Amino acid sequence: MFLASLQTYAPWARVIEMVDKQERQYAERLAERYPLHTVLVQPVTAADAESLLLA
Repeated sequence: MFLASLQTYAPWARVIEMVDKQERQYAERLAERYPLHTVLVQPVTAADAESLLLA
């Protein structure tokens, strides 16, 4: 529900999804339905997130 609301109320927002390696397949399904900026596979470092937020 949250991702659907973002499309309406914050279409400029970048959605970054963090998943476990075993859940990667579900992230791809989610990306088919909602626009995702990127998907990060755990473990995620602060540098990984920072580089995406500053880009």
